[in-house]
Amino acid sequence: MFSAEPGAMAMIEASMEKYSRHFEQEFPLYVYLRVTQNEKYNFSIEGALRLAAVIDRAIAENVAVYVPEGYHDRLY
Repeated sequence: MFSAEPGAMAMIEASMEKYSRHFEQEFPLYVYLRVTQNEKYNFSIEGALRLAAVIDRAIAENVAVYVPEGYHDRLY
């Protein structure tokens, strides 16, 4: 089970939507759990800000993030 700090998921979802609009593909969120977590939550506010920076950089460089082979075939 994943835990989310209040407000973090809305921020994460907004960043993921921005990524999806730009690259026309889904952002591989579960690959980036280490980015979004803190000591208390899997999805934290500070992690959401870090994730936004990752996504903004990918968009600025126009380079999609790495997606492991079979990622979209797995169930999460």
